[in-house]
Amino acid sequence: MVRDRNGFLEPPGRAGRWAAPMAVSELAGSSGDFVLLAPGGAGKTTVLEALREAESGATVIDFTLLDVTEACRILAAAAEYEDGVVHLDGIDAVAGDFPGILEQLRDWLRVPGKRRARLRLACRTTTWNRPEARVLRRTPLALQAFELLPLTRDAADTIARGIGVSEELFTELAETGSWRPPASAMWFETVARHRRDTGELPPDQRAAIEHDTDVALGGTGSTGAALTRRHQWQRAMWLAAVSIFGRVSPGEATGGGESGFGTPVGESLAVALPEEAAPSEQGGHEEVLDTALFAPARGGGMEFRLRQHADYLAACFVVSRQIGRDRLGELLGVHDNGRVPGSLAAVTAWTATMDPELVQDLIPANAALLARTGVDPSSDRVRTAMTESLLTAAAEGELEAEQELDLATLVHPGLQRALLGWLRAGIEHSEQLWWIARLAEEGRCRGTVAELLEEVLSPRWSSGARRAGAMAVVSLSDESAPDELASLLRLEPEEDPDEELLAAGIDALYPGALSTAELLDSIRRRGDDRFEGSYWRSLETLADRIPVRDLPRALAWGAECVGAGEQTYGRFIIGLLDNGWRAAESLPSVVELADVTAAVINHNWSRWRDRVTVPRLNDPRFRRGLAVLLAERISPDFVRWLLLLDLVRETDLEWVLEELPRFGKNARSVLGGCVPLLVAEPDARSADLILSLPEEHPAYPHVRELRENVESDSGRAEMLRKMHRTDPAPSAEEKRAKQRRELTEALQAARRDVAEWWQVCRRLAEDGGWSIDHYFTQDLTERPGWELLVPEERRDVFDLGLEYVRTHRVTSTSDAGLRHISTEEVLPDWSGVYLLSTLLRHQPHRLDGLDTSAWSRWAPPIIAAWILDEADENAGLRGRLIDSVPHAARPALAEAVLRRFDEQQKQGKPLENHHRYASLLSEVDAELHRRFLNHSYHGVLGETLLRLLDTYSPELATRIRRELRRAPEPELATLAYRAQAESEPNVVVGDLVSGAAASTRADEVVAALDPARLHDRRLAELTRWLLDRFPITRFPERAREAERENHWISTAHSVRDESLEELTTRARSETLAELRDGRTGFERRVLTARLSRARAHEADLAHTPPSVERIRALCETAEG
Repeated sequence: MVRDRNGFLEPPGRAGRWAAPMAVSELAGSSGDFVLLAPGGAGKTTVLEALREAESGATVIDFTLLDVTEACRILAAAAEYEDGVVHLDGIDAVAGDFPGILEQLRDWLRVPGKRRARLRLACRTTTWNRPEARVLRRTPLALQAFELLPLTRDAADTIARGIGVSEELFTELAETGSWRPPASAMWFETVARHRRDTGELPPDQRAAIEHDTDVALGGTGSTGAALTRRHQWQRAMWLAAVSIFGRVSPGEATGGGESGFGTPVGESLAVALPEEAAPSEQGGHEEVLDTALFAPARGGGMEFRLRQHADYLAACFVVSRQIGRDRLGELLGVHDNGRVPGSLAAVTAWTATMDPELVQDLIPANAALLARTGVDPSSDRVRTAMTESLLTAAAEGELEAEQELDLATLVHPGLQRALLGWLRAGIEHSEQLWWIARLAEEGRCRGTVAELLEEVLSPRWSSGARRAGAMAVVSLSDESAPDELASLLRLEPEEDPDEELLAAGIDALYPGALSTAELLDSIRRRGDDRFEGSYWRSLETLADRIPVRDLPRALAWGAECVGAGEQTYGRFIIGLLDNGWRAAESLPSVVELADVTAAVINHNWSRWRDRVTVPRLNDPRFRRGLAVLLAERISPDFVRWLLLLDLVRETDLEWVLEELPRFGKNARSVLGGCVPLLVAEPDARSADLILSLPEEHPAYPHVRELRENVESDSGRAEMLRKMHRTDPAPSAEEKRAKQRRELTEALQAARRDVAEWWQVCRRLAEDGGWSIDHYFTQDLTERPGWELLVPEERRDVFDLGLEYVRTHRVTSTSDAGLRHISTEEVLPDWSGVYLLSTLLRHQPHRLDGLDTSAWSRWAPPIIAAWILDEADENAGLRGRLIDSVPHAARPALAEAVLRRFDEQQKQGKPLENHHRYASLLSEVDAELHRRFLNHSYHGVLGETLLRLLDTYSPELATRIRRELRRAPEPELATLAYRAQAESEPNVVVGDLVSGAAASTRADEVVAALDPARLHDRRLAELTRWLLDRFPITRFPERAREAERENHWISTAHSVRDESLEELTTRARSETLAELRDGRTGFERRVLTARLSRARAHEADLAHTPPSVERIRALCETAEG
């Protein structure tokens, strides 16, 4: 993300448009599910309301208005919606109150094979990062996360027009230089409304929010006794204090907790404001609640419509009560480490704006948190304290770089002097250089250029910090960039492994101080195709900086480099190609354009055509000349590209045939191959040209098939008829009538010959679509065709089906469907199983008439038949069917299940639909024990089978694992530990770190662990063990080589990162600090970032909101 000088999101270059941030409007109507992430008060409500308007007809489920039972019921009902859009609002606000609501949402998303409504979910970033949201973050679902970014200037102008003010509003605001609003829709609307209502720009952020709050507090025309504006503000501030500090919806309840379920609704309103003497001044909250500040909330209460209003009013209340610092600390829930909970950051920032002295003790530990709120401190004293605290933390190695932070609010008159003091005193950490450089650039501190340049050229610092310094030097230099920066272009790969400094040099010097030839000589292959850092981003937009006169040289370079791979030079070559085609008619030469186009075609670059705009060329001579150049260069296999690029058109047929003999060999082959494509719909003139070609013409071999006679009854003739047939698609009624007719015919055939009964099941499954999923629906009454049958026909389905079960000769075996299926082969058997399941559910007494031989005969398909609806209640239906098999027939089931296991082992298939095996395990336990010990079961089958035993036969599982761990073969011990990792992960970790599991393949064992299920001590031990074994490196060349030999290493890296994430979310800051000790470089920076987040989480996890009564007591005016 890149901001311009006014804080707006910088639009990406044209070459990088496919990786550009998306406009929210582009999400409207999308077929996928997504979650929109943003901090509290960033404008999610504003954005989502606009999105709902664009998606007309969307169903809105507002969880803040529901109790837990109703919320779960409505969410379950929403899973049944077959179309449309569902907006889930406020789920992050109630997640703490509604245990399991996020798990239910996950289960909804997991439902396979079901059409359902598309989901839109808004969530605070802090909530999304909490441990309870892990069920959504770490599960491979279709839920895509989008982060709400700052607005572009164009988007801000659109907001201004919509509110009815000039688009120049934000230009005027920038020119005043007084303050810069956060680049969010909510804040731009606030500023625009201020200008519209007052005719003036707000002098600062506080004035803007005060005006917006005052307008919202103006009421909605309620008929109660009017309060003075002072009393309206007083009550609004009190309700904000209750809402923000106590997390209680105004008018709802006064207990603590995320939203508070304590005393009845009225009691919170009945509590008198501090120092209210006159009874006539008490109450009156209802009139305030009936203003535009509030919206309905759960339990009949109300909540602030916008979080920014609540934060601001709560801060106003704190300042108006003149409370002391100790009371403020309790009110804000300040942790022992000095941190303020993230949910109270904005109110703390507003308090700092109004009363700097009150919060001065909180600034050192919370400077970064306050800066992230986007609240302008207003006071240079606060800005100075914040910058000093940030730079001190960076100097101590306790603060990570924050690329997305807008530092405009931290600029103050003494900033340059302070930065020079830090630079001259000596830098200790790379992060220190990064913060100094970013602050210098934001504050236009030109006096720091010489010192910054010296640090940029020093190899002591990380490439990211040096890049930030280089960009600051360029931005602050009076004229062109210093020549010394050219050295960044000549570094060896080991000096600049991530190409961050190369990117800095290119961005700083080209085109002002670097020629295009020098630029091309400087560009090198990306060291890691998977790393999308500054060099990747620079290459995205670099082509847009190359002037048209230099494009042929750059295109020639690109043609030579295409063979290195599509990702090797990022999107630079695609950008060159895009710009080359856009400027094709202006280029001094198009030979190079043909060269690079042919190269990407011949090397089969994927999707390049979607990323390159090829204009329609109007000059036939120019277009045909370019077509010939390309035809000379591409393989004849890619002849269609000439038509796809619109270089050869149907109107060119005569030209091609006339000029073809004059072209070179390859061009003749390629353009000759175009001829049949140009006459797909021949007219008389085209037909005459084709039929009159002499045999020696280069196009003759390509049109021979067109010249031959076609017999009217031949297969080719029939194919051509189908291609040109324009029969209208059948209507829904016609499809239904056809389905009903075919179903009736199948039933009649079954009445004549019961062996044809399975075809009835097949017809029941058909719905006019292409899917065959309904062929495997276990309950026949849930198949699409069932509703087409009358009661008598439904009885016939059951009666004939039972006869079929008694008489049918089963032919499929236990391994059916493991590799692939042929429905013609398996449905005759599997349909009988689905009938048995259906009868078990609806008419179980009818199964009593089946004898032992019938049950034994059907054992293999009962085990083998597919179950696709495993997330449905039908998932347990097969297990119930197996349980109902008579005792005398169970040996056949046991034999079938063992054969199934053998086949799955042979094919490397894991167990699926575990419930079908549950009741059989006790009947085959001795044989399973024997087969495990003789190595018959291993790999994924052995692992999932052991886990199944853990659930249904834990004693046997424990005995088998114990014996496997003693086996000398590493694969057996590994199998035992991997299976145990799910049921007893802490035991596995203990053995790993103690060396007791030394006989295992440790990488494979680690890959089976879920760090979230470990106790704190074991989690710390595992993380240290993983860091020692797999250190964090930014460019793990050796690790990548090892991964090619052993893919488990890659998984172990993931478990290492998940373990660190788990420590962070659990706020285990002491553990992370211990892990960081003794580690250096990039690994230390990663652990520093984790430690910083963990310390922030400490305050969040430890905070318990005070009661309304306690808030009142804390806010009483201090005496004296």
